[in-house]
Amino acid sequence: METDEADRAPRLRHYLRQWREHMDNGKGWKQEELAARTGIHKSIISRIETGKHGIELELLFKLTEALGILPGQLFQHPDRPSLDFITRNDSDEDVAKIADLVNGMRAMRRG
Repeated sequence: METDEADRAPRLRHYLRQWREHMDNGKGWKQEELAARTGIHKSIISRIETGKHGIELELLFKLTEALGILPGQLFQHPDRPSLDFITRNDSDEDVAKIADLVNGMRAMRRG
């Protein structure tokens, strides 16, 4: 059985299923809905979600555009956004204050 290049590509941990289920305020989309919005066959989406098919750049862009997220966000859990995403509309000064606060909380947690 031959495998295509995407199937041999190294895998990055992604959260496609979680993002799909996160859509419409947590009601979620079925794979068929994401397939219709991207033009990617449902079986490919299933294979990506189960780790049996890699995400080529073309697929990455189609998926993230349909989900309304940036490509890098697909590799972050939707319930745990990065500080960059949370503060994307804040001033540099506010971002620095938030980062200091987060670092202080981490220091307290370490003891």
